[in-house]
Amino acid sequence: MPGTQWQKGSAAPRENGNMTDLELDHMAFGALDLEQGIERMSALLGAPPVGGGRHALFGTHNALWRVETGDEPVYLEVIAADPDGPRPSRKRWFGLDDPQVRRRLEKGVHLLSLVVRCTDFAKGRAMLPDDPGPPVAVSRGALRWQFSLAGDGGLIQAGASPYLIAWADDARPALYMPEQ
Repeated sequence: MPGTQWQKGSAAPRENGNMTDLELDHMAFGALDLEQGIERMSALLGAPPVGGGRHALFGTHNALWRVETGDEPVYLEVIAADPDGPRPSRKRWFGLDDPQVRRRLEKGVHLLSLVVRCTDFAKGRAMLPDDPGPPVAVSRGALRWQFSLAGDGGLIQAGASPYLIAWADDARPALYMPEQ
């Protein structure tokens, strides 16, 4: 696009010098088995995860690694279906119930999608080229957030378009994880 510049640490372009309000929050990698995903990602990164937990709403669990970007930290997430958790009433996010996604994950840890952060969900949703879906309220412990979710829980444009997240009170995990 003419007049568009990409800014380091941002998932969105600068338009005519004005910063948009979308920024990279995290990168979501999938695994069929979380422990195997942790082993693989820890070997690749040379460090163990520094956070994670369960998402009862979606029947998933994850592990997190902090990544320094020079501006604000972001994080990597490995997410998998939680075999010990309750079966969710909806499809799991990140396409984890999709047979095509599961076939990819049979080969190992795989990048599923990027997740971009916004302060205004409606405005952020309008800024993305592909509609990421309406916000779903999610929480875990003290963390509360809104997350875009297509009705089928699938990846947006097969993972080529990002999901949207809005953290309550800007309390996002990357700010509180220890440096690695």
